[in-house]
Amino acid sequence: MRDEEKWRCPWCAGVATQVLASLCDARRCGCGAIGIGAPTIDWDEVTDEALNLFAIDARPASRGFDAELRLDIARAGVDSRPGVLDPDLRAGTSPYRYTWFRRTRSH
Repeated sequence: MRDEEKWRCPWCAGVATQVLASLCDARRCGCGAIGIGAPTIDWDEVTDEALNLFAIDARPASRGFDAELRLDIARAGVDSRPGVLDPDLRAGTSPYRYTWFRRTRSH
């Protein structure tokens, strides 16, 4: 899959080009949205990286529960949108799922 496809921002339709220091595959778009990609088997890594990149303190009760952590992200004023699934399989890996996050304008 081409970069233009997997890094297309769902908010502004721009292509994210700023590579971020991350454990996952992550880039920032000019509008401030951050796309984070990881193998589908490592879905929780995307959530952890969003918490880190947006400096969100998750509730202790949420630890270990991805759905609860995603609610903590939303409560902190960060919207999320699904991105693409990159089926380009490399030897021994699962497809990459990209998810986008952006702080809401009111926060």
